Amino acid sequence: MTVKISESAPGTNGQEQGSARTRDGWRLEPHCCRACFARIVSRPDDAGRLYQCTNCGAQAAGHKPDVVCACGTKLRRHRGDGRSAAQLVDAGIRCHQNKRVSPEFPALFVASYGGAQAADDE
Repeated sequence: MTVKISESAPGTNGQEQGSARTRDGWRLEPHCCRACFARIVSRPDDAGRLYQCTNCGAQAAGHKPDVVCACGTKLRRHRGDGRSAAQLVDAGIRCHQNKRVSPEFPALFVASYGGAQAADDE
């Protein structure tokens, strides 16, 4: 497998500086899977792009990574009587660059409530 390193600017949905792209079109996305928090890859598809988890294999087609990434996590709205409503709301979880990479936690991208703002506040 040959990997091409892109020289695009950061923050352009997977075109960040240093994003790897394989010969058959797969590229690493700056997002984490909502099921297992592993890295997401994507390639061109008829429906836009096919997004797939590199660990659990969850996949979906769409125009944005949130079809499988943690940024797309939704929760059912709470009712006052203890039951959950049918309406889904954004959980507020966002994928962002890990600013505290260490040997114990080497992930380059992580997902957390509040995203990069929460990471900056700590």
